[in-house]
Amino acid sequence: MCDDRHMKPAESLLRLTKYSTANEPFNRQIGDIIKASTASVPPPRPRLGATLREERRRRGVSLYQAEQVCRVRWDYLQAIEQEQWEYVPRAHRQAAVRAYAAYLGVPLRHPRPSRISLASVVAPAIAVMVMLVVAVIYFL
Repeated sequence: MCDDRHMKPAESLLRLTKYSTANEPFNRQIGDIIKASTASVPPPRPRLGATLREERRRRGVSLYQAEQVCRVRWDYLQAIEQEQWEYVPRAHRQAAVRAYAAYLGVPLRHPRPSRISLASVVAPAIAVMVMLVVAVIYFL
């Protein structure tokens, strides 16, 4: 018997659905619920340093060339790419990252996923309710 104490709850349920065949329809439903709950997790954002390094390499720019344009020391640029933030002096850190990202054309802020506004949900619901009230009054 395997020890389920170190498993996450979703993994434990998945194990139950995988090996028990007594309640097959129920097991499929639980499996579908687990898959749906784990599928809704958004993918992680790419790391800033890795994004900057990939863009620099894609453009074929050396750290020395970026140093000349950005006016940031090449070792600071390298530390930014490796995300060794403690190497870059705190006073220069934000300005260096902004200058380097601007030079490479990398946006520092990711667009947030659009949210459904309350007005877009409430307005159609109110319209339907008004139509129902009018229909009830009309037919009475």
